[in-house]
Amino acid sequence: MKSTPHLYVSALPFSPVQSIIYKQFSPKYSNLAQIVDGGEPGWPNLQLTIRGHDYFVTSVTFSPDGKRIASGSFDKTICLWDAETGLQLGGPLTGHTDEVWSVAFSPDGKRIASGSLDKTICLWDAETGLQLGSPLTGHTDSVWSVAFSSDGKRIASGSRDKTICYTKSENIM
Repeated sequence: MKSTPHLYVSALPFSPVQSIIYKQFSPKYSNLAQIVDGGEPGWPNLQLTIRGHDYFVTSVTFSPDGKRIASGSFDKTICLWDAETGLQLGGPLTGHTDEVWSVAFSPDGKRIASGSLDKTICLWDAETGLQLGSPLTGHTDSVWSVAFSSDGKRIASGSRDKTICYTKSENIM
Protein backbone atom coordinates (compact mmCIF):
# COMPACT_ATOMS: atom_id res chain seq x y z
CA MET A 1 0.00 0.00 0.00
CA LYS A 2 1.16 3.53 -0.68
CA SER A 3 0.05 5.38 2.42
CA THR A 4 1.77 7.73 4.75
CA PRO A 5 3.82 5.66 7.23
CA HIS A 6 2.73 7.76 10.22
CA LEU A 7 -0.77 6.31 9.87
CA TYR A 8 0.63 2.86 10.57
CA VAL A 9 2.90 4.11 13.31
CA SER A 10 0.03 5.78 15.15
CA ALA A 11 -2.73 3.20 14.50
CA LEU A 12 -0.95 -0.15 14.76
CA PRO A 13 -0.20 -0.02 18.49
CA PHE A 14 -3.95 0.30 19.14
CA SER A 15 -5.04 -2.34 16.64
CA PRO A 16 -5.97 -5.75 18.06
CA VAL A 17 -3.08 -8.21 17.62
CA GLN A 18 -5.35 -10.73 15.87
CA SER A 19 -6.65 -8.19 13.34
CA ILE A 20 -5.73 -8.45 9.67
CA ILE A 21 -4.31 -4.93 9.75
CA TYR A 22 -1.99 -5.72 12.63
CA LYS A 23 -0.85 -9.05 11.20
CA GLN A 24 -0.13 -7.56 7.78
CA PHE A 25 1.66 -4.36 8.76
CA SER A 26 3.28 -4.94 12.17
CA PRO A 27 6.23 -6.87 10.68
CA LYS A 28 7.06 -3.77 8.61
CA TYR A 29 7.08 -1.56 11.72
CA SER A 30 8.63 -3.79 14.36
CA ASN A 31 9.86 -1.01 16.68
CA LEU A 32 6.42 0.40 17.47
CA ALA A 33 5.10 1.03 20.94
CA GLN A 34 2.83 -1.77 22.15
CA ILE A 35 -0.07 -2.03 24.56
CA VAL A 36 1.09 -4.35 27.31
CA ASP A 37 -2.08 -4.62 29.41
CA GLY A 38 -5.76 -4.22 28.53
CA GLY A 39 -5.56 -4.51 24.76
CA GLU A 40 -8.24 -6.45 22.92
CA PRO A 41 -7.09 -9.53 20.97
CA GLY A 42 -9.70 -8.88 18.25
CA TRP A 43 -12.10 -6.20 17.14
CA PRO A 44 -15.32 -6.09 19.19
CA ASN A 45 -18.43 -7.65 17.70
CA LEU A 46 -20.25 -5.41 15.30
CA GLN A 47 -23.37 -3.86 16.76
CA LEU A 48 -25.93 -2.81 14.23
CA THR A 49 -28.51 -0.19 15.09
CA ILE A 50 -31.70 -0.47 13.08
CA ARG A 51 -33.89 2.59 12.70
CA GLY A 52 -37.22 2.85 10.95
CA HIS A 53 -40.12 2.98 13.39
CA ASP A 54 -41.74 6.31 14.15
CA TYR A 55 -42.21 5.56 17.86
CA PHE A 56 -41.08 3.22 20.67
CA VAL A 57 -40.17 -0.34 19.71
CA THR A 58 -41.91 -2.68 22.14
CA SER A 59 -41.05 -6.14 20.84
CA VAL A 60 -38.46 -7.85 18.64
CA THR A 61 -38.01 -11.46 17.56
CA PHE A 62 -35.71 -13.39 15.25
CA SER A 63 -37.08 -15.71 12.59
CA PRO A 64 -36.30 -19.38 13.29
CA ASP A 65 -33.49 -19.34 10.69
CA GLY A 66 -32.01 -16.16 12.21
CA LYS A 67 -32.10 -14.28 8.91
CA ARG A 68 -34.91 -11.83 9.71
CA ILE A 69 -36.03 -9.73 12.64
CA ALA A 70 -39.62 -8.65 13.23
CA SER A 71 -40.33 -5.63 15.42
CA GLY A 72 -43.52 -4.18 16.85
CA SER A 73 -43.97 -0.57 17.83
CA PHE A 74 -46.11 2.10 19.43
CA ASP A 75 -46.48 3.43 15.86
CA LYS A 76 -49.05 0.60 15.33
CA THR A 77 -46.83 -1.25 12.82
CA ILE A 78 -44.72 -4.36 12.50
CA CYS A 79 -41.51 -4.13 10.49
CA LEU A 80 -39.36 -6.88 9.00
CA TRP A 81 -35.59 -6.47 8.81
CA ASP A 82 -32.70 -8.34 7.24
CA ALA A 83 -30.71 -9.49 10.30
CA GLU A 84 -27.39 -9.31 8.45
CA THR A 85 -27.69 -5.87 6.87
CA GLY A 86 -30.34 -4.17 9.01
CA LEU A 87 -32.27 -3.18 5.89
CA GLN A 88 -36.04 -3.11 6.04
CA LEU A 89 -37.76 -5.86 4.06
CA GLY A 90 -40.79 -4.27 2.43
CA GLY A 91 -42.95 -1.64 4.01
CA PRO A 92 -44.37 -1.65 7.52
CA LEU A 93 -47.18 -4.14 8.20
CA THR A 94 -50.25 -2.11 9.04
CA GLY A 95 -53.61 -3.26 10.37
CA HIS A 96 -53.63 -2.68 14.10
CA THR A 97 -55.52 0.38 15.30
CA ASP A 98 -53.37 0.83 18.40
CA GLU A 99 -49.84 0.17 19.67
CA VAL A 100 -48.25 -3.23 18.92
CA TRP A 101 -46.88 -4.84 22.07
CA SER A 102 -45.75 -8.28 20.97
CA VAL A 103 -44.56 -10.09 17.85
CA ALA A 104 -43.69 -13.75 17.25
CA PHE A 105 -42.58 -15.84 14.28
CA SER A 106 -44.17 -19.21 13.64
CA PRO A 107 -41.75 -22.15 13.98
CA ASP A 108 -41.52 -22.49 10.18
CA GLY A 109 -40.88 -18.74 9.80
CA LYS A 110 -43.77 -18.30 7.37
CA ARG A 111 -46.10 -16.34 9.64
CA ILE A 112 -45.90 -13.61 12.23
CA ALA A 113 -48.40 -13.04 15.03
CA SER A 114 -48.77 -9.63 16.64
CA GLY A 115 -50.64 -8.50 19.73
CA SER A 116 -51.86 -4.97 20.30
CA LEU A 117 -53.47 -2.54 22.67
CA ASP A 118 -56.44 -2.71 20.28
CA LYS A 119 -57.26 -6.06 22.02
CA THR A 120 -56.55 -8.12 18.88
CA ILE A 121 -54.01 -10.55 17.48
CA CYS A 122 -53.14 -10.22 13.80
CA LEU A 123 -51.55 -12.90 11.69
CA TRP A 124 -49.22 -11.96 8.82
CA ASP A 125 -47.56 -13.72 5.90
CA ALA A 126 -43.85 -13.22 6.69
CA GLU A 127 -42.87 -13.26 3.00
CA THR A 128 -45.49 -10.95 1.48
CA GLY A 129 -46.38 -8.85 4.54
CA LEU A 130 -50.07 -9.39 3.88
CA GLN A 131 -52.48 -9.81 6.77
CA LEU A 132 -53.95 -13.31 6.92
CA GLY A 133 -57.65 -13.15 7.64
CA SER A 134 -59.33 -10.86 10.12
CA PRO A 135 -57.80 -9.92 13.48
CA LEU A 136 -58.38 -12.53 16.19
CA THR A 137 -60.53 -11.28 19.03
CA GLY A 138 -61.47 -12.52 22.48
CA HIS A 139 -59.56 -10.35 24.92
CA THR A 140 -61.34 -7.50 26.68
CA ASP A 141 -58.14 -5.50 27.21
CA SER A 142 -54.70 -4.98 25.65
CA VAL A 143 -52.78 -7.98 24.28
CA TRP A 144 -49.28 -7.85 25.71
CA SER A 145 -47.83 -11.19 24.62
CA VAL A 146 -48.21 -13.65 21.74
CA ALA A 147 -46.55 -17.01 21.07
CA PHE A 148 -46.88 -19.89 18.63
CA SER A 149 -47.03 -23.51 19.75
CA SER A 150 -44.00 -25.57 18.70
CA ASP A 151 -45.99 -27.19 15.88
CA GLY A 152 -47.25 -23.78 14.69
CA LYS A 153 -50.89 -24.83 14.90
CA ARG A 154 -51.90 -22.65 17.84
CA ILE A 155 -51.28 -19.11 19.04
CA ALA A 156 -51.46 -18.19 22.71
CA SER A 157 -51.87 -14.63 23.89
CA GLY A 158 -51.64 -12.93 27.25
CA SER A 159 -53.60 -9.82 28.10
CA ARG A 160 -54.01 -7.06 30.60
CA ASP A 161 -57.49 -8.53 31.14
CA LYS A 162 -55.71 -11.23 33.24
CA THR A 163 -56.46 -14.02 30.74
CA ILE A 164 -54.61 -16.23 28.32
CA CYS A 165 -56.39 -17.03 25.07
CA TYR A 166 -55.36 -19.52 22.43
CA THR A 167 -56.60 -20.30 18.98
CA LYS A 168 -56.87 -23.76 17.50
CA SER A 169 -55.34 -24.73 14.18
CA GLU A 170 -58.47 -24.33 12.11
CA ASN A 171 -58.63 -20.67 13.14
CA ILE A 172 -55.11 -19.75 12.01
CA MET A 173 -54.16 -21.99 9.11
